[in-house]
Amino acid sequence: MSRSGEISYLNCVDNDELSWIRTKPFGRKYDTPRLLEDFARILRILRLEGFEKCQLLEIGCCTGWLSDFLARMGYKMVGIDICIDAVFLRQKEKGFNPKGAAFIGGDWECLPFQAGSFDGVLVYDALHHAEDRGKVVAEVGRILRPGGLFMAFEPNQEHTTSPKAIAASHKYGTTEIGIDWRAMKNALAAAGFTQFRRLYCPAFEVKRTLLRQMAHLLSKPIIDIFLRWRHQFPVHWVARKN
Repeated sequence: MSRSGEISYLNCVDNDELSWIRTKPFGRKYDTPRLLEDFARILRILRLEGFEKCQLLEIGCCTGWLSDFLARMGYKMVGIDICIDAVFLRQKEKGFNPKGAAFIGGDWECLPFQAGSFDGVLVYDALHHAEDRGKVVAEVGRILRPGGLFMAFEPNQEHTTSPKAIAASHKYGTTEIGIDWRAMKNALAAAGFTQFRRLYCPAFEVKRTLLRQMAHLLSKPIIDIFLRWRHQFPVHWVARKN
């Protein structure tokens, strides 16, 4: 799909979806707990990696709720998204005052920043929309300072053929390609990242995922169970620039 679907995304959503996008991460009983859990996990990882109250860029920020929350925790945030309407949607809300955060429209394949501008880059549930994620990762490597951190929370490659992704691609015209970790490791290495590791979801999420898949998997041969089990988990990672 062309990136025009990303640019015009808000033109295709209905009123219920627009309300959710505007109030995100609050407003949906199933999604809200996951988003808040992920936010808490991001904070913990940043602290453990030694990145506290530093300058971070969030690419594919949409309305910028994550950047807003991180700014409230003392980080100097910049959020960028190709959908300019989404970037400014939240800022039109009464009382929105994100101290320590700035938001701009822009293309993550050609980021409007000088080399070595940021201590860290985050992408949350957005990179699977990229047409050329290799270019995106290369741009992340360019704008990070030496030793900088690249953290991502993304769906796995099973997302590509999921009914939800196929429906979204047809409705919005967006790219919906889940992350293949092997291919991503190659892209990270090519972009100058020498340290990268995949982060697996917390124990309670592992249990929930396994239980959800158990009935289906038990009907398959044992080798198929193993191969499918490996791909059930989201692809979260941290990488350090050389």
